[in-house]
Amino acid sequence: MLLNILYEKIYEILLIIFIYVKYLIDNIKFIFLPNYWMMNYDYSKVWDDELKYLIKHHNFEKYQNEVSISSQKLLMPVSQYETLINGKIIWIENHPYASFVEREPGRSSLYSNIIEKRASRLTIYRAHKKWKKDMKLANMSKSELRDHKIDQILT
Repeated sequence: MLLNILYEKIYEILLIIFIYVKYLIDNIKFIFLPNYWMMNYDYSKVWDDELKYLIKHHNFEKYQNEVSISSQKLLMPVSQYETLINGKIIWIENHPYASFVEREPGRSSLYSNIIEKRASRLTIYRAHKKWKKDMKLANMSKSELRDHKIDQILT
């Protein structure tokens, strides 16, 4: 009985140590990545939490803007500067100092209007990795995508 309680306490302590060490390792890497030292826009905890949720539950897609000029709708080429995730337009260019910020759709101009709030460095880092993976999958042919899914199942 006493031994079980001791094991539980040791497990709890090791779990807490693991969480702190993981947090430290996740964030200390930015000391060695000078690109992440200077960031545009103010940090927003609300946007950080929302972006974390989006990258966990949804995939990035290519974004194609639709511009209205004198009541005619023009479909622009696929944007290399913006992406779409769950209906939200995200700026991906100028990585990492100004990327993964939300933008409002601009129906009368070429680019959308920026919402000046940013996520944490770690969330931007993770979002960029996921975006690259999703775009790689989006550019695969059907047979390559099928082979990739089979590899995922087998490993």
